[in-house]
Amino acid sequence: MLRSGARFLAGVRQKGNDGKYSHHSRRSLRELGFTVDYRLNKDCILDLALTQFLLNAVVEAPRFGTDESERAQWKEIAANLGPIRKSKARTAKCA
Repeated sequence: MLRSGARFLAGVRQKGNDGKYSHHSRRSLRELGFTVDYRLNKDCILDLALTQFLLNAVVEAPRFGTDESERAQWKEIAANLGPIRKSKARTAKCA
């Protein structure tokens, strides 16, 4: 199951011109809102954290029986994920 997840994540990540891997999926609406062109909707902090955790786990666990080229790809992606962006804290106003 973990190996299948790592294969999926490696398949949807795209290496940008900056050498970092990005994933255009979701971005917390509380952070920056939604943009139709996905300009701001990439590399959600949750996506980055879970991707990093999963890829590191499958790289470090040789019992999954994956070949070295696949493990090398996962290691390279994990080392070059997009940066975790920070936004200004917003406080919700309750009525």
